[in-house]
Amino acid sequence: MLFDTHNLILEGPDLSGKTTVYNLLHSKTEYAKNIQDRSCMSMLCYAILYDRDVKKWRKNLLRELSNLNNRVVVLLPSFITIAQRYQKRGDEIQDLQSLKKLYKIFSEEAEIIKALPTVKVITGNCPPDAMCNEILQWLSSIESVNPQKVGDIIRDFVLSSKKDEHVLD
Repeated sequence: MLFDTHNLILEGPDLSGKTTVYNLLHSKTEYAKNIQDRSCMSMLCYAILYDRDVKKWRKNLLRELSNLNNRVVVLLPSFITIAQRYQKRGDEIQDLQSLKKLYKIFSEEAEIIKALPTVKVITGNCPPDAMCNEILQWLSSIESVNPQKVGDIIRDFVLSSKKDEHVLD
């Protein structure tokens, strides 16, 4: 039985390595996966940062996560690594202070969703190639499952909710 990944979504604060991992994953899979660099989690985090409509983006994130064929990977290297990357190459929009706020927001939001069976949070300063291998191994373990395991994934998703169900509204 195949439990295919329809969308592999890479999330994380600016300078966390998403684009590097995105390019490496495409190279390693010969463009076999639909990989997105940012989606609803980023929109939610930026809404929090800029005091925008958080409720709308939290609802959209929940809808995205409720599709169990979506897989979300959150990259959270240490903030020291992000600061070093900022010092080396800068950022067109963020400064070091806003990057620190954004990092904290992403960390808090990752904490909320990390128990979901279709979410993987990668912390620390893993080399990009090692992150790609870890992601591909994780995808393989989810995609090649028996019906019992699909049921376990659904159960784990429901149990990860404080209400024992995920409601979109």
